This record gives sequence, structure tokens and C-alpha cells, in this order.
Amino acid sequence: MRVLYDYQAFDMQKVGGISRYFSILYNKLPEYGVDTDLALFNSKNLYIRNEGVRKYLTFLHRKNRRLSKVMVRYSFYDILHPTYYNPYVLKRKRKKSALIITVHDMIHELYSSQFPDAAEVKSNKLKVCKAADRLIAISENTKRDIMDIWGIEESRIEVVHHGQMWEDDLQEVPVDLPFMGEYLLYVGDRLAMYKNFKNFAIGVAPVLKKYGLHLVCTGRDFFASEMELLHKLGIADVTVNKTVTDGSLLWLYRHAACFIYPSYYEGFGIPILEAFQAGCPMLLNHASCFPEIAADAAAYFEDASPDSLYESLCALLDNSEQRKMLCIKGKERLKQFSTQNMLECTRLAYMHAMG
Repeated sequence: MRVLYDYQAFDMQKVGGISRYFSILYNKLPEYGVDTDLALFNSKNLYIRNEGVRKYLTFLHRKNRRLSKVMVRYSFYDILHPTYYNPYVLKRKRKKSALIITVHDMIHELYSSQFPDAAEVKSNKLKVCKAADRLIAISENTKRDIMDIWGIEESRIEVVHHGQMWEDDLQEVPVDLPFMGEYLLYVGDRLAMYKNFKNFAIGVAPVLKKYGLHLVCTGRDFFASEMELLHKLGIADVTVNKTVTDGSLLWLYRHAACFIYPSYYEGFGIPILEAFQAGCPMLLNHASCFPEIAADAAAYFEDASPDSLYESLCALLDNSEQRKMLCIKGKERLKQFSTQNMLECTRLAYMHAMG
């Protein structure tokens, strides 16, 4: 069995969950008897760079796109697995080869107003998914959304949960923080409204004051509007932003009093597995796929509301035994999301797509 992946995710992201997922498939599936090929000249993506990709002196989007078009049309493969939703593959795919697509979430469909490119993404995504021989959904929640929104029959969708993305031997890298003492941790994007950062900040502000804690946020620098919110809440001086590597993020999880994930919606929620791996207790919004992934290895707050977040977070911080138990349960829960299981289930999905 030979699988071809295209350029899209590695052109879009320097780092990110989608490109990391496909880099693992590309690099690890040969250990499971699947030959993999990647239509990419070169990339700034940190997961795939120097991993056997064709090397050219310069990175050019048009060269990556051109190579993908040529390889999709003329190279030999049994499975074409595009890394995003550009429908160029539909006209160029080998007729005897199967098309499989991974649906990471239905955010553009459910929260269209929050994305300027929503109409284009939705249109392209639907075209590719309707034409695919098989769809991979990364959670049961995403599978239900696919069926409810598009009416695609259940028999065409395979649920393949993500596996842990970090290697077991990942070494933590200490982070230089401008304070002493405990902190709460927020990981990832804050810009999109579905991430619920505003309600998170409102709910967590009195907690920081009550317990004398700091707040660490990873990702891009704070926007002016975010700083205005933090100042208004009186927590700007106890909040810091850090751009992190995997090693430094591991360190932040391990030393946090609690990791909080307040999103309204996620396709899977990779930070949940990261927190499990690091042994960090977490508080999740009781919504979307979160209960499916974390089960009873996390604490929850309801309705994405600041008041519920405040009450649930205080209860968790006041209960050291519960935090310890969540860490123990998290280590056990993580065993159900091994990289090996993800790879084997993906191999089986490829076989099903081929008939």
C-alpha cells in the first residue's frame, strides 16, 4: 500500500496540530507496512524539515503547489490523503486510487462569522469530503457534526483519535518566568471567539487575586484589546505571555497549579493529551469533545460561563487530593491515545478505503 500526502498543511503552518499529525503519519506509517510519499519541495515547517523532503535552496509556495499537482496526477499511489481541503486533487487524482480526507473539526461550519475565509473553506471542504472514499474524523463528536451538518452517511466515516504527539523522551526546558510562586496555564490561540478567552479571563481574574497566583499564556503576543481587558480586570501585572517550544511547554505544564481549557468547541483538543503526559491537573469546559477525550481524568465547569469557571476552579485549587488523583487518572487515560493506536487505526482506514 502506497500513500501520497500533499503540500498543503506544511505550506500553511510552521507549527500546528494539523501539520504535526501528518508528519507523524508520513514518518511513522512505514513501520506499519505503509509506504508513504510527500509532495513537497521544501518547507519551513518544523516537524517535516530535514525529514527526507526534496531539498531546494528556497521555499516557494508555487513550487510546492506545482509539485503536488504533478505528483497527484502522475506518480503511483494507492491512497491519496490530502493534508487540507483544496479541491485541486479532485481533477487530478488517479482514477484507480482511493481518496481519503481527515476532518479535524467543523469550526468553520459552526462558527462561520468568526472566520473571514469561512465561505471558501466550507465550500472546498464539502467538495473534497463528498468525493472522498473515506473520511477520518478525529473524535466521535466531530463524526456526529459531519453527519448532522452534511448528512454524510455514518458508514463512510472512521473515527481515529489522535495519539500523543510528544515522544516519551521529550526533555523539559525550564522557562524563565518574571515571578516566583504558582501559576495557572492557558495554552494556544486566543483570538477566535470560540476559544472563549474573554470569559476565561473574567472568571480567572478573581481566582488569581484570591490565591495570589499568576497566569501564564502561551502563543502569540497579547493584542492591544487583550491587554485592555487584562488591565480592566486588574490582572495585567500578574499575567505573562510566552512563546514556547515543546520542551518549554512541557515544563510549563509540569509546574502549573492547573491547566484550563475554556473553548466552546474543539475537534479533539491535543493540549488535553499534553497535560496528561506532563502530569498536570486540568479544568475543561464541559462541551464539545472534551468529555469524550478526558472522561473523568479532568475537572469541568459548565456553560462556558465565568461564574461556573470561578467556582469550579476554586473547588479544584482547594482540593489537593483531587488534583493528585486527576494526574494519576490522566496517565491512565493517556494509554488509550497512543501514537501506535492512531497509526494502526489509520492503516485500517486506508485498507477500508481501498475496498
